[in-house]
Amino acid sequence: MDTNAQKNNAAVFRFNGKVYVFAGILECGECNNNLYTKQDKPNMDGFIPSLYVCSGRYNQLGCNQKTISDNYIGTFVFNFISNILVVQNKINKLDTSTLEKSLIKGEIFKNIVGIENIWSMQNITYSKNILKTTSVESKDDSMEIRDFALKSQ
Repeated sequence: MDTNAQKNNAAVFRFNGKVYVFAGILECGECNNNLYTKQDKPNMDGFIPSLYVCSGRYNQLGCNQKTISDNYIGTFVFNFISNILVVQNKINKLDTSTLEKSLIKGEIFKNIVGIENIWSMQNITYSKNILKTTSVESKDDSMEIRDFALKSQ
């Protein structure tokens, strides 16, 4: 029994051959618990996608979030990144509502209401951004906002 205990090394990572692209990144929109992965049924072509499931759903925490396929999340994320790259050069000229509409443009985003932290998204994607709101501001106000944005980075 002592020899078996010596062989068991808990510091060694067990590799199972499966790669979950969004593991540890996604959280539930309803209860803010982490999403964990499990395998879905194989597709007709033999590809086995991953499913992301809320940990609060099956732990008697009462979450009603449905499972989300790896295919859907991947398409969503890559389309969003593509939209960011398209508007990146024009971002300093856009107000927040136009930016938001540009980022969630396309069929995959038809059920998306809006982006929660559009101001931080605007600051992350373009560091020299002179932030504009939908209302008309004077030059002094926009300079104060720009200075605040640069200090907060």
